[in-house]
Amino acid sequence: MADGSKVFFQGAGCQQDFPCSVETSIPTQSFNLFAQQLSQTSSKVCVIANNGGDRCMTEADLTDSIEPGVQWSISSRQDGYDKSLNGSDEARIVYLSELSQLVGLCAWWAFKTWGKYNPSYNLTKRIESFAQHCNCDRIPLTVLYLNEEGLPLGMASLRDNDGIRPDLGPWLGSVYVDTLYRGRGIGSRLVREIQNIARQLGYERVYLLTYEETIPLWYSRLGWREIGKDSCHGNPVMVMQIDLFE
Repeated sequence: MADGSKVFFQGAGCQQDFPCSVETSIPTQSFNLFAQQLSQTSSKVCVIANNGGDRCMTEADLTDSIEPGVQWSISSRQDGYDKSLNGSDEARIVYLSELSQLVGLCAWWAFKTWGKYNPSYNLTKRIESFAQHCNCDRIPLTVLYLNEEGLPLGMASLRDNDGIRPDLGPWLGSVYVDTLYRGRGIGSRLVREIQNIARQLGYERVYLLTYEETIPLWYSRLGWREIGKDSCHGNPVMVMQIDLFE
């Protein structure tokens, strides 16, 4: 079994002027978990393996064939595998622009976590959005947390706007940590990294919105404060901010 698997994501309804098939390389040992996550989607997704075979699946089809899917999706070839995903001596945070082949994975994380709040913002649109986040010296940008083995376990983004209040910005968004690795400080490390980046870019404060009622308490422990309620795509949200130079 190869050290890395190459997977292509393709959302339904792709436009010809957008390369909606995005190649994503992920380490083999994380592929079983990824396949299980992928099975939860309610949209059609095309997974194209690196072994030369193509296979389009709906949710039911993919759910019924997770184990066979792992076998055919894992390539026996290593050529083209991004060596920068290999492990190092310590966990680290990198820009998505350094590992742009993970755009598809970031889009999937966001789609399965927040897609229920805005069904029209499908996987294809999220892929397109994260492709625009491949920056390191300007927003929008995204950072990834890689563990000691080089596995991508989480992400966080900084962007001009997050769907509400165009008079405010920039916004922290898409803070995600793999469910099996939560409670280990990864999320707070990603948030602080975005705060540091925003400070370096010259911003005095950063904003965020959250749909879940319990999340503001977690952010308040990191120094954020509530500034009011709003609505995003018809869903009630809490808006928070943090002053970067206090």
